[in-house]
Amino acid sequence: MKALLTARSRGLDDVHTDGDGVLHARVRSPRAFWHLADEALAGRYVRVEMRVTPDGRPPPDCRSRLYYRLAGQRRFTAARCLERPVRDTTDFHRYTFGCIPFQRRAVRDVRFHPLNAPGRVAIRDFRLCDYEPRRDAPPAGTLGVILLSYYSRSGSTLAMKVLTRHPQITGHTEGTHDANILKYFSKLYFMMLRSHVPGGRAGRGVMLDRYSRYIRHYAPEFALPKPFEFNRDLHVEPFRRHWGVFLRGYLPQLLSDIGAPHLEEARYYVEKQMDAAGLLASIRELLPESRVVVAFRDPRDVLVSLGAYERQGQLLVKHASLGRRIDEIMTHYRRRLELVEREPDRCIAYRYEDLLARPIVTLRPVVAFLGLDASEPVLSGMAEPIARPDLQADHHVTAPDPAATIGRWRRELPRRTLRRFGRYADLLSRLGYET
Repeated sequence: MKALLTARSRGLDDVHTDGDGVLHARVRSPRAFWHLADEALAGRYVRVEMRVTPDGRPPPDCRSRLYYRLAGQRRFTAARCLERPVRDTTDFHRYTFGCIPFQRRAVRDVRFHPLNAPGRVAIRDFRLCDYEPRRDAPPAGTLGVILLSYYSRSGSTLAMKVLTRHPQITGHTEGTHDANILKYFSKLYFMMLRSHVPGGRAGRGVMLDRYSRYIRHYAPEFALPKPFEFNRDLHVEPFRRHWGVFLRGYLPQLLSDIGAPHLEEARYYVEKQMDAAGLLASIRELLPESRVVVAFRDPRDVLVSLGAYERQGQLLVKHASLGRRIDEIMTHYRRRLELVEREPDRCIAYRYEDLLARPIVTLRPVVAFLGLDASEPVLSGMAEPIARPDLQADHHVTAPDPAATIGRWRRELPRRTLRRFGRYADLLSRLGYET
């Protein structure tokens, strides 16, 4: 707390402590920050316990940010920014910014941005903690990988809540479960494959200028620490040969460090993977033994839910036209259905509607496919979030209860829109949806 009281700041007013030692401040600007310089941060991480109160309705991407600058660098950049989604704004919550232990170079200073919107912040604890690796990480290479393949608004957040309640499946369980550990590597690998050129050194290639665009565009969306810094001369072939091995060793320790649940019994780590432009294939090249669980939902209800989510201000990426959005959804569905049909030994699919109506019956073959305990008590525990609204993410739903999300297209889509789905009647039929 003393560090914040004496730190240089910008965009913060009325900074003071109350009788309980809680630090209060008024955030005037989304760019307001405390700047902590000359701190001994190597091998340490930042832990904050705070309550934020945005003015008016919280923005859809309400976040706290921590930028760090390495020795020898002159500016703070988005490539070295850690973000944490702000939780319920009515009480104090703990936020951990833990990239520092993974940096082998000296960290010079940090900027702490408590809130990306005008409002107030109350900080009960702010400290730099020494990093001590936990001892409960599974042995390297013993943790399998499940990729939950989905399209947006297909119930993937609910599916993650269900899957991670199995005592042998672990994962990142905060917010909407967007850990992005594997996504980080798959996007890098995908960009390397698309942006290298055949060169003179044994036919290998080097990164082009897309590298800098990749880092700038994707860095803000990763909620977990990055294990290392990439450089422009990273080659495709060594990456393909070695990074699968690295991931198998790195993943268990990282999950231990962030406190992933029931790691001692876990046999799988699960992560959401929206298969945009072949990213699913890129991570499966690095981890060929991974299993894929494919989530389907009636694409017409997906379209309705996307529209409702957009009207709530939650959907930040908008499509150019309705026709293009429908074509994108159905192309995505066709590609994933072909994957399931082509590799039944590595992929299994389920339907969102079946999960809501018959959770135990739907989950049993999925759990059996993974070779895990599929007993009745375990399956009942997994299904609990389906019937409990208090376990849902309030900002993530667009209907009063899950059952109301089924068949919305019959009430809300006009006929001209339904006619656009007519060209995909064969695909709808293969998925088991009425045409």
